[in-house]
Amino acid sequence: MAKPLSAFYPFVLPYCVGVPETLVDQMLWDAADEFCRVSEVLRERADAIPVIAGIAELDVEAADRFAVPYRVVDAMLTVGNRTVALDPVRPERQGETERRTPWSFWQPTADVLRLYPVPDQAGSLQLTVVTRPKQGATELDDRLYNEWRSGVVAGTIARIKLVPNTPTHDPQTASVFQGVFQTEADKAYSQGQQWRSRSRLRVRAVR
Repeated sequence: MAKPLSAFYPFVLPYCVGVPETLVDQMLWDAADEFCRVSEVLRERADAIPVIAGIAELDVEAADRFAVPYRVVDAMLTVGNRTVALDPVRPERQGETERRTPWSFWQPTADVLRLYPVPDQAGSLQLTVVTRPKQGATELDDRLYNEWRSGVVAGTIARIKLVPNTPTHDPQTASVFQGVFQTEADKAYSQGQQWRSRSRLRVRAVR
């Protein structure tokens, strides 16, 4: 589920009279994006996907069209009746092609995951992924509205108050709201460690 950016207006506009909605939207997105990256509160678990022998690279896509992956926080590999947690370690010898049971994973980019070593047999993989708003999104995950609205709103107001040469320019007030933003982000990070799965992610092998 998602909420339009305009759902946040009643909590932002009273502090930013006369500010164009285009600027409010941009600052809302910026605040939500930073909140998600700092707090890592939006975590999603993918359905188990097949691991194919000889294929080490996977694409990771957020199921929500308004979100994108930020980073994979854990990966569980199942081969036969054995399930192991892979280490998030970038290998020193990245070009090694020897095939064995993978023991680690790393991400060259946020939406790509590579297993190491290259799998030598079939199995399945389940990922837990932190997501963030997609650039230019006009809607945000409803958890940001229902659970963490005060943080996103505070971050938005802080940003708007820092825009120079505007009637609302007020660095001192911006500092106060930035403090609220950071407090809420820290709280969300702590709670996010006991995350619960939500909408699924799509992950597919790259052939």
